[in-house]
Amino acid sequence: METIKTTLTTNAIFSDDGAKRYLLTKTWDPSKPKLAIIMLSPSEASGVVLDSTTMLVLINTARMGYGGVTILNLFATLNDFDLRKAELDDEENLKIIVSAAKSADIVI
Repeated sequence: METIKTTLTTNAIFSDDGAKRYLLTKTWDPSKPKLAIIMLSPSEASGVVLDSTTMLVLINTARMGYGGVTILNLFATLNDFDLRKAELDDEENLKIIVSAAKSADIVI
């Protein structure tokens, strides 16, 4: 019989007012390469609460042999499905995207 034990570490960065999510990182094996994926806009996924897109990203990232993923978004505003409040310029979001991309082994 084989027992598999995994610890999933989560890091989520939100704006002070909670209106934006800048970054969501999930790490399960720090010894393996890390992937960064840039999507359009965030969900409210954070620690335990996940949406279907985040779950699919985690499943496929693990299947591809990575030990963690950082999810970034071009637009950081939460619940803006029509991008009506989409910022033209968000310096904080841009800094976080660049920093996370530099620390990843691959960016999609």
